[in-house]
Amino acid sequence: MSGCSDIRHILKTICDVCLDGKFNKVEVYFHETQKELICRALLFLHIIHEANLNYEERIELFLDLYGNAKIK
Repeated sequence: MSGCSDIRHILKTICDVCLDGKFNKVEVYFHETQKELICRALLFLHIIHEANLNYEERIELFLDLYGNAKIK
């Protein structure tokens, strides 16, 4: 993905692959020109895969940060 500045497409792709039941490995290449957008995407993906938090805590943290990141 190039220049999309959002991880919604990555999340949708991962969800679709997981729901098919044929999940082996997914490689996603994320290309951005601004370092801040890459850092934001990595932060959100890290929160989603954080094993130390339970499901509800991950959702709450993700939505809180995602909503606050959209406010200018």
